[in-house]
Amino acid sequence: MEKTHQRQFIKTLISIALPLALQNLIATSLNMADTVMVSSLGEASIAAVGLVNQYIFFYFVIVFGICTGAAIFLAQYYGKRDLGMLHRFFKVMQSVVLLFGSLFTIFTLGFQDQILAMLTPDLLVQNHAREYLQIIQYTLIITGLSFGLGTALRSAGNTKAPMQVSLVAFITNVIINYILIFGKLGFAPMGIQGAAIGTLAARMVELLLLFIAFRDQGSVYSLSMLKSHPTTLKDYQRYFSIATPVILAETFWALGQLLFTILYARISTEATAAIQLTNTIQNVFFILAHSLSDAAAVLTGQTIGRGEYERTFTNSKLFLKFQLIIGLISSLVLILFPRALMLIYSGMDQSVIDLSVHLLIIRGIFITFRFFNGLLIVGLFRGGGDSKYALFYEMLTMWVYAVPICYLGVMTFHWSLETVFFLVSIEEVIKAICILPRYRSKKWITDIT
Repeated sequence: MEKTHQRQFIKTLISIALPLALQNLIATSLNMADTVMVSSLGEASIAAVGLVNQYIFFYFVIVFGICTGAAIFLAQYYGKRDLGMLHRFFKVMQSVVLLFGSLFTIFTLGFQDQILAMLTPDLLVQNHAREYLQIIQYTLIITGLSFGLGTALRSAGNTKAPMQVSLVAFITNVIINYILIFGKLGFAPMGIQGAAIGTLAARMVELLLLFIAFRDQGSVYSLSMLKSHPTTLKDYQRYFSIATPVILAETFWALGQLLFTILYARISTEATAAIQLTNTIQNVFFILAHSLSDAAAVLTGQTIGRGEYERTFTNSKLFLKFQLIIGLISSLVLILFPRALMLIYSGMDQSVIDLSVHLLIIRGIFITFRFFNGLLIVGLFRGGGDSKYALFYEMLTMWVYAVPICYLGVMTFHWSLETVFFLVSIEEVIKAICILPRYRSKKWITDIT
């Protein structure tokens, strides 16, 4: 019986995780295409795009928290086949995303110069970043609503549509980037402004196609059923009781990442470029790991919704085994072949390449721990309805250890980027040690519906 269950589990996992992996691959390729194309424009352009994207990433991670907080409800209600509550919490999620996206856009429009001055003291990089941000800021609301639609589709088991939409968005972005960045087909070269326009166009296409896929979902998300299940104040109260720890955890984690970027920029423009280049490469290795965590959240929520608590823990051990294998393989590749990975970029100074190679090795040392923590916190704990415990340890390790050590290393002791980055990365080991007992206790398995 156990072997039969394992075969069924693997079959279900592949049906969910494989389209997610392909979608994440496409999304990562989209970002990588931007970085690779812009890399030929020089270090200042790479640094500018990287800094603005880190600011946009701060926004995106908060949206991720808003949506994954709702996904806990969506997956469990879908497991119970309670479509009325499913619809109500979908509308709660999208309304919160729309409100936050609007406020963040207004803030970005009103304080653009202050934001850029905060990101970097380099005036040349600021000028390049301004060209990029003035266009890319209009993707904020669009990206948030798209992520909400994708979350809803995935929570109902539809992972193929978001994958197909991401592919179309990727192709749109690459074609427009190529034409506008380098000035093809009679257009004047626009540099990083062309990259921003390509991303904006791709995000608009993505939202339109996801809405079409959402309407085609039939009985699960039919527009008539959405209208027949109005939200109540109690729905928002229930949502925020569970989602607030998730949103806070993602917000403070993203704020920490933004502070790291700001501090690294105080070391040098080369440091900012190296961080951006290696982060893009690392994201390729995160594809399977993120997909497994997303699949774990969906399957865990659905299994708990059906009342299969012991099955939930049995499945979690299989998730951990797969994640460990992915982590070890990724670690070996990053540690053993960093220079080969850097060959995707062109026109880089040797100093930036050497610095990037050192960072890739450090990333390789700690990447297995990052994958482990991601699976437990984002996949199992949140899918299981246990969001408050993870919030405490995310805040503890980030703000008591990682942020202070980064600030002291850069601003007080003036250590090299490699030294600071290595010490900051130790946070992943500390976090893994802290959250493992919670996993073993099974207290994270909670039916919130």
